[in-house]
Amino acid sequence: MPGTATRVNPALAAYLLAHPDHELRRRLAILRTIPFPPGSRSLDADADWHALTARFPEHRAFLYGTPRSALVYTYDSRTEVLVVELAVVDGQLRP
Repeated sequence: MPGTATRVNPALAAYLLAHPDHELRRRLAILRTIPFPPGSRSLDADADWHALTARFPEHRAFLYGTPRSALVYTYDSRTEVLVVELAVVDGQLRP
């Protein structure tokens, strides 16, 4: 999707700088070039993560990765802005 802007939640960016994670950085680099890469899925369609949709009432939210290591992001099709909101590290949500 040409023209898509990618942003990272500031608290998550600070966390990722303080706790480098090769897999999450690789996924972030991929999201910067491909907003819906293979392996990403809507939180609405994922029974394990569906409850997180309530945190993002204004946007559709997606998960990119595994249950142990992933990025949670939203996409606004009106503005073509993708925001990486949270990370899953060792199965736990981070900023």
